[in-house]
Amino acid sequence: MIKTTPLFLLVCLTGACQQSRSAQETRNEETVHEFFAAIDAGELDRVRQLVSDDLALHVPGLAEPFGPDELIGAIEAFYAAFPDNTHVIEQTMVEGDLVAVRLTQHATHRGEYEGIPATGERVTIEAIHMMRFADGVIQQWWALEDNLGLMQQLGMELTRRQK
Repeated sequence: MIKTTPLFLLVCLTGACQQSRSAQETRNEETVHEFFAAIDAGELDRVRQLVSDDLALHVPGLAEPFGPDELIGAIEAFYAAFPDNTHVIEQTMVEGDLVAVRLTQHATHRGEYEGIPATGERVTIEAIHMMRFADGVIQQWWALEDNLGLMQQLGMELTRRQK
């Protein structure tokens, strides 16, 4: 039977026994923060530098993942409709080469989006993203955003199909 001293238990309860984060994990988390800040600042050259040339951005509903060119095009199209969009990172979790991010976007609908003319509505979009890093850049990205909530904030109403 292993004996533990009260001092050992106190040290563990204060968090000192937790496994420390590697320098690479810290850099990856910092890169995610820099990535979303670069998007918000319109620094698309910097965005491109932070993703790999073979980036695969997986979005529900898309048959094929986006690559870097499609990512930049999607950012440009979104910011044309929501020019003041900002990402607020609420929480990150890092494990090895993966960084998970829970964030909230805030924006004003100033231009046409998905066929909906500008409404002037202030919107909030909740999202969760998971990014896998390779060689210091984002190589795989899984994005799950509340697009239905966004569309409802822009006035879309749901109706049930009749059978």
